[in-house]
Amino acid sequence: MGTSSNGSMITMLVTFLLIMIPIAVINASIAKRKGKSRALFGWLSIIPLFGYFLAFYLISFPDKEINDKLDRILVQLGITSDGAAKNAE
Repeated sequence: MGTSSNGSMITMLVTFLLIMIPIAVINASIAKRKGKSRALFGWLSIIPLFGYFLAFYLISFPDKEINDKLDRILVQLGITSDGAAKNAE
C-alpha cells in the first residue's frame, strides 16, 4: 500500500467523523428529551445510515416532560390512565 492509499483512508475517516459525530450529538439530545438513554442512542448513531433512522425513531416518541405534565393534570382531575374517573360508579 502506498502513501496515497493511506491518505485517502484518512480523508474518508475524517469525512465520516465530520458527518456522524454531529448526528450522534443531535440524537443523544433528542433521546434525553424523550426520556431514553443518551449514551445508547449516541453510540448507535455512529453506525453508518443507522443514525438517520434512529433520529426518525426518536422523533416518534412523545416528550417525557409533556407526558409528566399530562399525568399530573390527570391526577389533579381524578382521572385514571384508562380514562375513567376515580369516583365514578
